[in-house]
Amino acid sequence: MLNRILENSFLAASILGILTILLRVPFMSDEIFHTDSLGYVCGAFYTWTSHPPGFIGFNVLGRYLNYLFDDINQSFVVLSIAGSALSVSMVYLLGTDMFGRKTGLVASLFMLTSVNSYYFSEVALSYSLEGGLATSIAYLAWKAIKSRKWQWLLICTIVLSLGGSVRQTTLAFLFPLWIYTVWPQRIGLKQFLIQLSVLVIVTGAWLYPNSHFITKYWERGERGYLSSLYNLQIVMQQWYDTSKIVGKTKYTEKVEKFHWPFVEIMVASRNFFFPPDELAPIEIRRASNINAMKVILYQFCKLLLYLVFATGLATLPLLLIFWGRRYTKELGKHKALFLGLWILPAASFFIFGHFGSWGYLLLLLGGVLLIASNCLVEFVRQMLLNSAAEGKVLALSILIICGANLMGFLGLEPLPHSTDRNKLLNVAILQYTATGIRNSYAVARSSVFRPDYRQLPYDCVTDDCLVKSLPGQFGFDPATRLWRPEN
Repeated sequence: MLNRILENSFLAASILGILTILLRVPFMSDEIFHTDSLGYVCGAFYTWTSHPPGFIGFNVLGRYLNYLFDDINQSFVVLSIAGSALSVSMVYLLGTDMFGRKTGLVASLFMLTSVNSYYFSEVALSYSLEGGLATSIAYLAWKAIKSRKWQWLLICTIVLSLGGSVRQTTLAFLFPLWIYTVWPQRIGLKQFLIQLSVLVIVTGAWLYPNSHFITKYWERGERGYLSSLYNLQIVMQQWYDTSKIVGKTKYTEKVEKFHWPFVEIMVASRNFFFPPDELAPIEIRRASNINAMKVILYQFCKLLLYLVFATGLATLPLLLIFWGRRYTKELGKHKALFLGLWILPAASFFIFGHFGSWGYLLLLLGGVLLIASNCLVEFVRQMLLNSAAEGKVLALSILIICGANLMGFLGLEPLPHSTDRNKLLNVAILQYTATGIRNSYAVARSSVFRPDYRQLPYDCVTDDCLVKSLPGQFGFDPATRLWRPEN
């Protein structure tokens, strides 16, 4: 029966997607408790966009789903669960097409049970939907390269363009993979120009209103979209040391600092030869190569920590890539280049640019789990020449890895805020669990050592309460038009 289902890849992918939904529904959050979630609610109810760079697609989808559910948190969580189901289904299809059914199934089960995938599919944040779209784009790109059909190219281009409206990082970090897919020497100059035109047109269709509403609502018309992006993404008001890996946070007066260390390095290097004017912005005058390198080290360590946490025990077969070509020969140069173009642009930015919530990893997690799954399948195959024993050992390995991932999500819980060690463990790992969701528990580095450590230090969580409080929270005109269903 299982073999018959697996023979039909799309049927198997659909079943895996449905299974993902069924396993996610019992753990859905029932209220808003993240700061970014509040921004998305504001975008869905009032402003179409959240904080820069905007996320207009995610806000619009939440707004229209709210007509059906009349519960904005539930609307966004449904989108998150849909993104998770899409990730599991697409990683199965891509793994099957790239390496075979065994690897596709193993990768999809790893994705289904990943703590990262599980947690962010249950809350009103945009990372899970981005993960689903990113994995879909990777699958479409692979099919376009393999089949050389323009239909796959067109769908891949449109999904990439629209994916950028949900999270702009999708478009930015998967653009190198798209360029590899549509390179003129591969598809011809005419087809390349067609795909480029589609990308520009579809992207422009959402980028213009996204920029307009950011300027109108979030910047009050005082500065443009690029200036807004600079002041909230590249430079931020910071009041604690963002380069400190461990230890208690010390809060200081808010001051503008570079948020992206590679930009700070460029500015600091320029300052060495051309000292800035006394009237230059404070972030330029205080730019420091040493501080930037400390932030890069911090983000590198953070990326490794969360990558291990996201892959769980699948980290062990993933480490086989450092063992030599024996367990990775199935990758080959073409597959390795394809997966590298999927994974490395985002991973590099997370080290040298900015790495905030570990939900960012969902954009590339599918590629990482495909490599881990391929290594595991190859390892078991080479260690056990007996096909019957191979199947049993592989099944046992999957059961152990997936079971450990699920136990982590279901069994771990935040510790009491009685010691600094407990607070650090909570902010780093222990809040991303089923218990954390059930208790609406969310802390950030910026608040964990404060008397009220919650991201949202108030109990306004219902739609009616949010509608009344949001204009005041974000400093908007109370007469701002409400975009939601009327009771």
